[in-house]
Amino acid sequence: MTQPTITRRSFVKSAAALGAACGLGVAVSDDLVHVDPAHADTGGDVKIVKTACRACIASCAVLAHVKNGRVIKIEGNPESPMSQGGLCAKGMAGIQALYHPNRNKYPMRRVGERGQNQWERITWDEAITEIAEKLIEIDEKYGSECVAVSTGGGGNPHFSNVKRFGEAINTPNVWEPGCAQCYLPRNYTMPLINGVSDTSIADSGCAELYNPTVSIDTYVMWGTGPAQHAPSSAGRAVVELRAAGTKTVVIDPRYTPDAARADVWLPVRPGTDVAMMLGWTRYIIDKKLYNEEFCSKWTNLPFLVDPSDPAGALLRASKVFADVTAENEGYVYYDEKTGEVTKAFALGPDNEASYNPALFGAYDVTLADGTAIKAKTAFEAYKEQSDEFTIDHVAEVCMVDASDLEEAIKLYAECESGGISLGVATDQYPQSTQAAIGAAALDCMMGYIDKPGSPANSLPRSAESTVFPTGFFGDSPYQFQTPENIQNRLGYVEHKGLGGWMHSHIPTILNAILTGEPYQPHIWIERSGNKMAMLGNAASWVDAFPKLDLIVHMYMYPTSFSTEAADLLLPTAEWLETAFIQGRLYAVLLRPGCVLCAGPRPQPVTNLFECIDETFIWSMLAKALAERGHEGMQKSFDQDACGPAPAYWDSMEDYYEWVASNVNMTWDELVAKAPYNAVEPEEYWNAPYEQAYRGLSSDGSS
Repeated sequence: MTQPTITRRSFVKSAAALGAACGLGVAVSDDLVHVDPAHADTGGDVKIVKTACRACIASCAVLAHVKNGRVIKIEGNPESPMSQGGLCAKGMAGIQALYHPNRNKYPMRRVGERGQNQWERITWDEAITEIAEKLIEIDEKYGSECVAVSTGGGGNPHFSNVKRFGEAINTPNVWEPGCAQCYLPRNYTMPLINGVSDTSIADSGCAELYNPTVSIDTYVMWGTGPAQHAPSSAGRAVVELRAAGTKTVVIDPRYTPDAARADVWLPVRPGTDVAMMLGWTRYIIDKKLYNEEFCSKWTNLPFLVDPSDPAGALLRASKVFADVTAENEGYVYYDEKTGEVTKAFALGPDNEASYNPALFGAYDVTLADGTAIKAKTAFEAYKEQSDEFTIDHVAEVCMVDASDLEEAIKLYAECESGGISLGVATDQYPQSTQAAIGAAALDCMMGYIDKPGSPANSLPRSAESTVFPTGFFGDSPYQFQTPENIQNRLGYVEHKGLGGWMHSHIPTILNAILTGEPYQPHIWIERSGNKMAMLGNAASWVDAFPKLDLIVHMYMYPTSFSTEAADLLLPTAEWLETAFIQGRLYAVLLRPGCVLCAGPRPQPVTNLFECIDETFIWSMLAKALAERGHEGMQKSFDQDACGPAPAYWDSMEDYYEWVASNVNMTWDELVAKAPYNAVEPEEYWNAPYEQAYRGLSSDGSS
């Protein structure tokens, strides 16, 4: 019998086809859809459309070349002050994403059992009606909290829409994996410590790193690698900083491109980052490298700690002085000049000289009830917590060279301007909050806060953006939910940090679906890619699917989540088909909607096939619910009821006009003008700004 022969080329080709087919949940056959070439017919003019990528949160400026109604080329647009014409491979693959033959093209309803991957095509009216009527039914039977809505990360072009829909339908159960394990620990915790912002360079923060008017002495990249995660913007910025003389320290167990070019690379043992931070803290305190003036006057490090509080909270003035009420509550410190424990007060030019706090030590305090206690300063508490973390001990625990460790600390602490950027690595281990606190506290000790050249900086200001509209963060923007409803958010009581993004706790949601405790979710509307790949212990979710009455999946492509879980598939638009404003430093970039559409105005709803901009899918659902008497959805179309957050739109035309209204233009005016500079670069970078702590302008004057 003749054995079949196979070449390396044919093996690779067949393996690639098998992998793609398995990923789509389809059988391997000769029936795979032919991929149309990404080019247009010969002849015709090429139109260049200025847009912005959303393959990730960097939102680099893009020039899309359109010929005969087809995008034939994508390249970077140098008008963005961050990407400056750069574009990564993922962004350039936007053409392949747009024309992928296996895109979800039409609304689909499952036929047969979940997991059989059998579907029938339905209309948008049928899909929206079916979802709306099921939502009304579940709301009336069990309450709106039994609805869960979820999304993916910031690459979702309209990340905030899921939260807005949850608010309007009055469910507290909104969630996405990236909230807790990508960015939230930094985004929520660091501003609580440093008073300004997180220092995530991956999420387009750290504007000072792009500031050509300042110098940065030392930049510490802790668990972040801009050369890999943001080569078109942050990666380029770091390369230019090094060329200008900035010293870099990279803390990463991997030998990344940034580590290869660092002045010091510390290959930290995974999971020991907080131990290393404590080592930096001890060294800086022992060597008196901290900024004494900043620590004394602009941090709470001199305030006394309440020894009776198990969490180490600061001592309240009302526990010490009888005349302190809720209106004039505060903290206390030991005044080195008077030798007394004194209530803290707001500093200003007229009273600054009378503030002489002790940074270290423990002092006798007589409480208002006559009890005598010994209270240490917060800085003393920091010192005690870090006492065991000597250079040699940290080197052993973290598996790094002791001399490299000491050199890294010196580079960071013995300079005029610098700071630390954290990355996803510290978000994804059990001490994520402590790592964010530790990095922010180190920057505070050094006075690298709101200082020209320091990443932890509330200014310069960023241009307008409609990705995260007013009201997305903080308190509920619509005020439709009751406090009791918010308290019923699954996992919120135990994990209040998730309240920073008003999200639920994913393991608690899974447990509630499986057990019905504390209550049973019945509907899941999911807008992202493949939760079977993104959720921890994803196989455990398979047992949860049968317990849900309806699962809706909105996405651009079918995934294994579609096959295993979904009852309805809704085709969402690719980034080349969506519209919003994205600010980049002083520049305003615009995604002008469908780049294929003729004329200055995009088509009102559909672009390719029957794919719809996600923004309008949520509006369609909201309108269907409002028509069926849902009170929250009726309010969601009333701008007065919505307050600062935008009301829903009746049409895509209304949405486009709202986008333009954010910069006081009409849509046609915005399309004609964008991208443009909200202010000129010289004005943006050189305008004096008041620092939150020091009251100094950018040139150092009072």
